[in-house]
Amino acid sequence: MDLAGHLPRTAEGAVALGGALFALIGWVALGLSPARDRFVVGGVVLALAVALLAAVTVWLHLRQRAEEPHGRPLPTEGVDETWFTPETLRGFPAQTIDPMTHRPDAPGRNSLYTAWICATHGCDAGWIVHHLGLSEEVARTLVDAAARQREKCHAEEQRRQE
Repeated sequence: MDLAGHLPRTAEGAVALGGALFALIGWVALGLSPARDRFVVGGVVLALAVALLAAVTVWLHLRQRAEEPHGRPLPTEGVDETWFTPETLRGFPAQTIDPMTHRPDAPGRNSLYTAWICATHGCDAGWIVHHLGLSEEVARTLVDAAARQREKCHAEEQRRQE
């Protein structure tokens, strides 16, 4: 008899089968224990079941997180360049960033501009590093310059309102 086609193929199926087996073992343990010890045996079985459930939940969660991609780097080509207008790039720290972009692993101009747009909209350096794949140094430079640009724009708007 070939059981290969009937065995669970997913982790969830294996967990369900393991849970059923554990319940059967607990039921047998309770049935075989003396009547005066059943309360203790039941408590031990319940504690083991809770611990097993917690361990399996953590294991499945960690396994699922390991399979998820970490951030989605933007493609170097195909980015909609209508985002990159003189107005949206106002304050972009080109002179500060240029020395950082002459390295072999340097990001493309579109990635830098995209990170700048994100920074001017409030994304922090950690978010930019994680989602856009830029170095911490470049991301920090862009975020600091974006904060200065936002302060400058806010001050200009305050003057206009007066």
